[in-house]
Amino acid sequence: MLPKPTSELHRQHAHAKAIRARLFGISPAVKKVPSLTLVRPELLADRAKKLVNAGGRPGKLKARPDANDHVFAFRVYQLQQKEQRNPTEHAKMICFAARVPWDLVIGKSRRRDLTGLRNRIAWELRQRGLSFPQIGAILNRDHTSILHSVRRVDAAEGDREAKKWIGRKNRQSLESQHRIRAEKEAAL
Repeated sequence: MLPKPTSELHRQHAHAKAIRARLFGISPAVKKVPSLTLVRPELLADRAKKLVNAGGRPGKLKARPDANDHVFAFRVYQLQQKEQRNPTEHAKMICFAARVPWDLVIGKSRRRDLTGLRNRIAWELRQRGLSFPQIGAILNRDHTSILHSVRRVDAAEGDREAKKWIGRKNRQSLESQHRIRAEKEAAL
C-alpha cells in the first residue's frame, strides 16, 4: 500500500532536516515537551536563546580545529629532521608549517592568502641562491612572476627600490584598468 512508503519518506526527510539543522546551526522549531513545559519552562527558553543571536538570526557555528593538523605537523617534523633538503622540500616545509596543502600553492588560485604564501616561498628560495627560472619551475610559475613575488616581499620588508618598483607597477595596473573601462563605456 502507498501510504506506508510515503510516511517513511516523510520520516526520513524530517530526520535529514533535523541533522542539517544541527550541523549548520539552523534553529529547529522548538517542540514543547509536556514534562518540560510543566516542570521547567526555563529550559526551553534557555535553548532558544542559545540557538538565536540578538539579531534574531541563527547563531554562527564556531570553527573547529582542523582534523589534519597532526598530519601537517608530522610532515614538517619529517622535513626538519633531514640534514639536507632540496629546494622543493624546503618549499613544502613552509607550506606544511602554514597548514596549506602543496597542491594549492602550485595551483592556479589567486587567493590573497595563497599568493602571500607563494611570495614568501619564492623570497626564501631566492635567499638560498636559486635563480628565478629555477624557483619558477618549483612553484609552477613564470620567472617574471617570481621576480614580482620577490620584489613584493622586499617592498613589504622596507627595501626602498622594491617599494618604488611596486608603486610603479600598481600605477600602471590602475591606468590600464581605467583605460579598459573607458573603452568599454565608449563602445556602449
